[in-house]
Amino acid sequence: MGLPPVSDQTAADGRQRAWLPSWLFVVQVVAVLAGVVVTLAAIDLTNTGIRRPWVAGLGVLVTIFVNQVYVVVTRRGRVFEGIDIAEAPLVALALLLPPGEAVLTFVAASMLLELHFARARVKKVFNVGVRAVGAALVVLPVASQGYRPVPSLLEGVLVIGGAVAYTVFTAVAIALVVASAQQQPVRSVLRAGLGARVLVWGMATTLGVAAAHVTLRAPAALAGILAPLVLVWITSHTVDRSTRETDRLRRLLDASTRIQQSEAVDEQEQVLVDVARELLLWKDVEVRDRPPDIEERGRQLYAHEGAERWLVIARQAGSDPWLPDDDNVVDFLARSATTAFERSTHQEDLARQALLDPLTGVANRRRFDHELTRLASGGRGYGVVLCDLDHFKTVNDRLGHDAGDELLRIAAARLSASVRSDDLIARLGGDEFVVLLPDVTSRESLQRVRDTIATKFEQRVKVGRWQLSSLPCSIGIAAGPRDGRTPRAVMRAADESMYDAKRLRRSAHHGVTVTLPDATIDLATA
Repeated sequence: MGLPPVSDQTAADGRQRAWLPSWLFVVQVVAVLAGVVVTLAAIDLTNTGIRRPWVAGLGVLVTIFVNQVYVVVTRRGRVFEGIDIAEAPLVALALLLPPGEAVLTFVAASMLLELHFARARVKKVFNVGVRAVGAALVVLPVASQGYRPVPSLLEGVLVIGGAVAYTVFTAVAIALVVASAQQQPVRSVLRAGLGARVLVWGMATTLGVAAAHVTLRAPAALAGILAPLVLVWITSHTVDRSTRETDRLRRLLDASTRIQQSEAVDEQEQVLVDVARELLLWKDVEVRDRPPDIEERGRQLYAHEGAERWLVIARQAGSDPWLPDDDNVVDFLARSATTAFERSTHQEDLARQALLDPLTGVANRRRFDHELTRLASGGRGYGVVLCDLDHFKTVNDRLGHDAGDELLRIAAARLSASVRSDDLIARLGGDEFVVLLPDVTSRESLQRVRDTIATKFEQRVKVGRWQLSSLPCSIGIAAGPRDGRTPRAVMRAADESMYDAKRLRRSAHHGVTVTLPDATIDLATA
């Protein structure tokens, strides 16, 4: 049974004691109890000596092997737990060896077993500690009767009671850590796989008593017990590997689906962090704009418009070593996220382009109509400034379409410089522009905006080799709902205002002169 990883939520939860997380408190208590047990066992061993060295040696080997025979693989929260038959060799050792020798044999085997696994040190300490304390619980009832080379029936009954205590202690200790680490009720963690635990316990205890009996009377018959266990070990490892791999693939596909289902890039980044924390337990995960440091792992997600984003993972204190499977998980998540980011960015670009005028870069009529309708339906007041460039057709005819296009871009830029950043500028088509001003309804405010725009447009304009004396335009203003109950009515009022201004400009002969290196042309009369 292994110590489960700790979630990031637990590490950051303010309800936990700042000086010591509750799961680590459980680990330390178990470690202290284990230290006491090992000390007392060592003292007892010095008094009794090694009575059956061959049993102790064989016990170490068998314990290491049996602790890897997972009869059942079950899930506790977000981690898998293999239910082994560790009670079997411990029950046999308790019946065959003096208390101190039995405990130290079992602990030595547990320590050697932990050296084989790539786990965090705190997990190894916990696992060995649980087995040490559990071994004492099995041995103590038998030790109360005094050591006998051939155990009695009463000792057999007592060792079964000790095996119950061993199983209960290990189950509670692991449940406390899992419940603390994953923020689950202890009761629900204990109930997970309870039926399987009881069944495996009964089989392990029976096997241990039988092994002790066979060792005393026909040691060669132990092969008959170990042979089926080898088959179980092969089968269990195959099933365990397949179960974990299937679960890992399922969770990876589920993670990819969750990332792809999110639309906005910000949402995708948050989902990416969440699924990475679920798959890379006991790791710090973040998405940021700089690459990983020396002690971190990470992958670049994308680089868009000069901005980089990275998936960065760092080990927490006491976390497992970095494994090749972890690299595979990070690669898969990074590729999935990058695909989602590129899709969303492309869709955002297309959506933005669909609402922009491709020539000038300001909003198009579709975007303007949408925003105008939104303001009107929301009951907010708004102002409209309608601008129509004078003599634009003549500019196109005399100076060419390239000059006309440049003039439209200059007009859009001057409008942008004349209004607020949150006002909407749109090109309605041809040489007609409109400015939508949220919450601007008074005629005085609209007239000030109109005057500002007119002043900007009266400045000289350089288009290629031509110098225009100004960029004249006719400007109309209207406000909703003052000048119309509907957006259509407000736009009609602005249009009428603009044509009134255009008639006034024509009667006053407001023309545009174009200066070339060798001539001056008045576009109003050309």
